[in-house]
Amino acid sequence: MRRPDRTFDPYAESPVDGVIAAFCSVRVISGQFLSDKKIGTYVEVDMYGLPADTIRKEYRTKTIPANGLNPKYDESVFEFRKIVLPDLAILRIAVYEETGKLIGQRVLPLDGLQAGYRHISLRTEGNFPLSLPTIFCQIILKSYVPDGLSAFVDQLNKPLLIKRTEELLYATSNNSFDSCSTSTNSSVRRSRIHDLNSSSTASIDTRATIITVPSTTSISTLLTTDTNNLTATSSLKSKTSIETTIPITLDYLREHKNYCKLKTKQDKELALMKKKHAKEQNLLCEQQSKIMSKAKNDYEKITRSPMIQGGNSKKELSNGGSSGEGKADPRLMDLINEQNVEWTSLVQRQLTELNVIRRQHTKEQCDLLLFLLDETQKTQMKEIIERHSREKKDLELSQVRQNIEDSKRLGSEKNIRNKSDLDRRVRELKSNNTKKFLEERKRQMMKHDREKENLIKSHEIQKTTLTNEINKMDAKFSRLQNFVNESNSNNNDNIQSWSRAIFSRDLFQTNIDRVQTFFNKRSVGSLTSSSSSTDDIQILLQKGDNDPILPALSRKQRILGFMMCLVMGIFCMSMATLYISVIVIKARKFALLFSFGSLFFLSSFSMLWGPTNHFKHLTNIDRLPFSISYIITLICTIYYSVWVKSYFFTMIFVLLQIGALIWYIVSYIPGGAHGLKFFSKLFYMFVSKTVTTTLPV
Repeated sequence: MRRPDRTFDPYAESPVDGVIAAFCSVRVISGQFLSDKKIGTYVEVDMYGLPADTIRKEYRTKTIPANGLNPKYDESVFEFRKIVLPDLAILRIAVYEETGKLIGQRVLPLDGLQAGYRHISLRTEGNFPLSLPTIFCQIILKSYVPDGLSAFVDQLNKPLLIKRTEELLYATSNNSFDSCSTSTNSSVRRSRIHDLNSSSTASIDTRATIITVPSTTSISTLLTTDTNNLTATSSLKSKTSIETTIPITLDYLREHKNYCKLKTKQDKELALMKKKHAKEQNLLCEQQSKIMSKAKNDYEKITRSPMIQGGNSKKELSNGGSSGEGKADPRLMDLINEQNVEWTSLVQRQLTELNVIRRQHTKEQCDLLLFLLDETQKTQMKEIIERHSREKKDLELSQVRQNIEDSKRLGSEKNIRNKSDLDRRVRELKSNNTKKFLEERKRQMMKHDREKENLIKSHEIQKTTLTNEINKMDAKFSRLQNFVNESNSNNNDNIQSWSRAIFSRDLFQTNIDRVQTFFNKRSVGSLTSSSSSTDDIQILLQKGDNDPILPALSRKQRILGFMMCLVMGIFCMSMATLYISVIVIKARKFALLFSFGSLFFLSSFSMLWGPTNHFKHLTNIDRLPFSISYIITLICTIYYSVWVKSYFFTMIFVLLQIGALIWYIVSYIPGGAHGLKFFSKLFYMFVSKTVTTTLPV
């Protein structure tokens, strides 16, 4: 009590911190030499201590008339169930005449008592000893055990006795062959169990331990209590089960009906714009096709006239040229250039419009996704707050119900002597329930706060993830727009250089035929002269970015991984060359470094092309023999050098690996594979011919 971290409330019903509450019971059996007169006597037992421990004028034996020498009381046990502070408690045993005059008393500190059957000598009111008057009583001292845990403590104290009782009950239920034997055996077993219980109850209890023998009813009570506790616990868990919140992902938000409506609306707008662009392209194709056909007919009429043909033939003969060659008409060249420029400007304008509307659609989708994320998070927070309020109300209702049930159970108990004992039990019950209920509510509040914190953290992570996804979408769209702009500028340069490169009539006629063929197709995707570079760029991006194994790596990351693996491969190969001079001694190290260098080289191309594309390249039917031989020798070299540690097999497989590597590299040279097959066949024929001529048949 002198410690600052401990609290002491003398009026509290609960035990003091660090002090174990005690249990004391006194059974007054008889008295000796109380008085030499024939008078009636009775005994009072009081407890003094803290206000919660003080019990006065409640426990009194019956009056034994006309026997002051050796009265026999043999009263029921006077129990002091809960002594909060045993060190301050005092037990008072007083003997009175039937007129209320004090014969003698004895005041004993509780911590000085000893359990068992004791003769207690009496003293006067001034605490002077009396010579002959004594009281014979039985004292039981134990530690305090709450009501609901007595059966559990009994089972812990005497597990073998309970097991023996259960075995007897089980044997009794299984050995029922006929009615006579069943009744006889059950009566014998009941008598044995009763003897065991009575003998165990008569044993001496000590203060440090609790010794009570459970009967057959205690076992059933224990099982019933455990079942009720399990039922209450399961019902409480079912009521307070944590409802898992659905994680908010990008796919989850895209399934929302508002997003689906917006996506449908945007798809319709995009389809209408594409349809409009297709009509514009078809109209321009028809106009240019008519103009080009008319210009071609006019040019053919001019070139087929006899006067122009004769003049041109004379000029061509004088210049030493042929009659079928000449310069193109500048008007047709200008017309082709104008049509190409007009078509290119149309395509550029349409691409710009598509990019603008796609950019606008993307912005609308991102804004809607952020709005849906905020609304969903608010809904989840509102749901968890409502669920917490429901759980709190359920807990309060269950606590009120439990308090009412405990009060009813306490009122129906038969071992309560009087109203004061009932009031003490009620106060104790309320104190225990208040403490337990406060702990339950505190734990529930901590659990609710922890759930809210976890939900807030998950919401922050989800918002950050969604923002990153939106930024990636925006960056990807910006890169695509930049590539389109660059490709359009390159197309303009290509058109100008292509128009300046037309010099001869054959090239001019070829270009006219190509343009007419293109116009006759009358489709949107047939303009390869103006959009080929853009399509190639997009295909290249899709091939590099859409690898199924490493889809999240960007182009810069793939190039960086390629360079790192290549540098590591060169480093391992360089270190392996240092061991060539001592390869006889350090064969395993040379093989290991050389093999790791080969693995890094293969990994570098996997990082650059993507593992899937590289694997398809290696397993191509033309390269499959080279790849299989190289990979098998590589695996065998690593196996025999690291696990088996065999010098002989390591040397064999490292030489085979070097040969397979040379074979693998030569196969990339144009004609190298056929050359290797040719020389292999020559070598095989030479060896077989030599063996046939030298060895006898």
